[in-house]
Amino acid sequence: MIKETAAFHEVKWIPDEHLLYTRVTGLYNHNHVDAWEQALRTQAKKIPDNSTFKFIIDEAGYQFENIDVHKYKREVIPRFLAHYGLVLSLLTDEDKKLLRQSVSLNNHNIQCIAVAMSHHDTLKMQQIQATSGTENEGYFSDYSQAYQWIMNV
Repeated sequence: MIKETAAFHEVKWIPDEHLLYTRVTGLYNHNHVDAWEQALRTQAKKIPDNSTFKFIIDEAGYQFENIDVHKYKREVIPRFLAHYGLVLSLLTDEDKKLLRQSVSLNNHNIQCIAVAMSHHDTLKMQQIQATSGTENEGYFSDYSQAYQWIMNV
């Protein structure tokens, strides 16, 4: 069991690597999710127009206040990525269709070409990688493996 800690997020654009990085850890409520999503949008504005980027998400130690917060947070990344042209393979066909219909692609011709997610639940990440991992989507329980993988995409 992970020790309960205060919510913390970090989001940064790393221009030399064409990489958007985010880390989410601690116990989250709706307000924390909103602040994190806003930070994602703010950092994404630093990505140059007419370019591509990779996205890495580190969720080691992430917890949620209740299941509603978890569901709310789980919508952020798919919506964010779809805005930049990447629809996650782990979504159901119906969810993919609804997401494509609801997302604005007014993104200055910026495209996300790969995503790597790191999470502390090893079994969960192994299962997701086995069923949904692709050449541009990777799921890991170790951040350093996620980073190595995405830098080689």
